[in-house]
Amino acid sequence: MRPTLAVLALCAWLWPAALVAQEPTPIAEPTPEPTPTPTPAPEPEPESETAPLVDPDAEAVPTPTPAPTLAPLVCDPTPPPLYGVKVNVHIDQGYRKTLDSKPQVVNLDGEDKLGQPMLKLSLIRDWGVVDLFLLPGFRERTFPGKEGRPRFAIPIDADSVRYESAAEEWHTDAAVRWSDSIGEFDIGIAHFYGTSREPRFLVEPGAVNPATGSIDHLTPYYEIINQTSIDLQAIYGSWLWKLEAITRSGQGDRVNAAAGGFEYTFVGVNASQLDIGVIGEYLYDSRGDELEPGKALSGQPFSLSPFQKDLVLGTRFTLNDVNGSELLASVILDLEGGGQSYNIEASRRIGNDWKLSLEARGVSNAPADSTLASFEHDARLRMELARYF
Repeated sequence: MRPTLAVLALCAWLWPAALVAQEPTPIAEPTPEPTPTPTPAPEPEPESETAPLVDPDAEAVPTPTPAPTLAPLVCDPTPPPLYGVKVNVHIDQGYRKTLDSKPQVVNLDGEDKLGQPMLKLSLIRDWGVVDLFLLPGFRERTFPGKEGRPRFAIPIDADSVRYESAAEEWHTDAAVRWSDSIGEFDIGIAHFYGTSREPRFLVEPGAVNPATGSIDHLTPYYEIINQTSIDLQAIYGSWLWKLEAITRSGQGDRVNAAAGGFEYTFVGVNASQLDIGVIGEYLYDSRGDELEPGKALSGQPFSLSPFQKDLVLGTRFTLNDVNGSELLASVILDLEGGGQSYNIEASRRIGNDWKLSLEARGVSNAPADSTLASFEHDARLRMELARYF
């Protein structure tokens, strides 16, 4: 039940906007004075200095806030989520979550990415856009060590990695995605074949202490999967409806997962620039969020999914100022009594090059047999000041 938001610097996303913001305004050439002639020319009519009539009873029109002027090489540190789908827990997030590993040593929210070398071909047609991907290898997910926080109760040893493929991390993967806008709907359908960026885990014989029966560490296990996904978004007035869903084979029983819901925005609250959004989402994961010690001790791969049937409630405050100030607060409630998790994220630009971010996360009432029990005593407050070049 980890709530998330996108914190990702993409220079290419903001570069066109920066160029537009810096485009100089053309200066009009001065009008030359008329050359005197023997015949006096009629004097031009003076410009009217009469102020336009204003209806005193008319409602005042608010002056729009000017967009911030950005230096040519400044990257907006928070580009919008890929394909515009803004669910709190990203099941698919377009092709990026499937194709790109997430460094949990950086953050558990899944928004940070390690990067993925790839070849991409985009075919633009009247019936949509087809993206083809070829991925020569990938980067393994990173995890907090024994001294890292927050982490699972049993450390994950990223140095003892296992692969299903003999090619290990150099297995060549492939993906295809179709996307289009149909009326109010933005839709994308994708398929991926290759090494899963989300590993399962193994308890190897050498990790078990024979005297106490305790487990020293877990081993990540990367398998070959086939995954089909859909991402959908629709805007009706102040309503934003969104959905991400996947079905995956290759990791034991077929995995089905979905995250979907709505965000309703109250625009210009009390005739101000403040927008307030109300968020409601439902999360489903067929893997469940309970730990299975018997399966783990028998040497079978197992998942550490924190979601099963959960409800997300939240609110978003957007000030619409030149510094891009915003705040998101949410809670994820396990509908089967598996506890709650809380999340606050706030950010604000400082000038053209700096950004201040704040995160607060916590877990409560997590049962001992749930994945989130490891984090119940790991309430976290994080402040970040970043400079972008």
